[in-house]
Amino acid sequence: PYTVSSPGDWTALAYFISDAENDLTGKYVSLTQGLDFWGEEFISLGADGVTPFNGTFLGNNKLIEGIELENISDFAGLFGKTGPDALIRDLTVEGSVSLVGNTCTGAFASDFYGTLENCTNKLSIVSVHDNLSKGGTNVGGLVGKAYASARFVKCTNKAQIYAESNIGGFAGALDAGSYVSFSECTNEGQIVSALGNSNSACIAGFVGMAYPCSFHDCVNKGEVKVIKSNQVSGAAGFIGKAFTAKADTIPESVI
Repeated sequence: PYTVSSPGDWTALAYFISDAENDLTGKYVSLTQGLDFWGEEFISLGADGVTPFNGTFLGNNKLIEGIELENISDFAGLFGKTGPDALIRDLTVEGSVSLVGNTCTGAFASDFYGTLENCTNKLSIVSVHDNLSKGGTNVGGLVGKAYASARFVKCTNKAQIYAESNIGGFAGALDAGSYVSFSECTNEGQIVSALGNSNSACIAGFVGMAYPCSFHDCVNKGEVKVIKSNQVSGAAGFIGKAFTAKADTIPESVI
């Protein structure tokens, strides 16, 4: 497997994925030591939005910390965009990020396909709109938006997530027809709907705006806080607002 033991190794791998357009399908990446990005440049592994991370990342119960970013417009999480074969397991991330004008973000990924297993988020996120009223939406503790049968297994969010619309401890939103599953997951972080420019914000302990999905042995222990109630269209412990799909398109495992 590819091995990562320093922030320099991480950065080199990020550039390799984008420059070589190699999504690492069928490949393994093993984190052999915890990483501290304090004072170091941080680049997401699939940050270009063109080549997703589609391999297996073995965190080996290590911690990635020191990601401290303020007043930036772009943060795609550790892995940026992932592919349907992506598996990220046994990893914790810690730090804080404040964003202005960003429309989709989470600690592990912005646009997430694949599986997250035994991962913990301790990276707090603040996301608000800019002077063009763009941003502050689709913000999750783990991912910004989840797609196409994404799976979360034995994962935990422990960080505060503060944004304006589509806010969740795990995902800000689910894609229509995504059928995401959550198993043995817990949200412990405070989820806050800020005073923004939206009157239709959705906020919850797990998913702000959802389409058909399933929960098995999951718990929300975090506070779901609404600063201005007339700007929120849905707030709850698990799902802020849920939308339906045609019954004949829903897998039996979701019904």
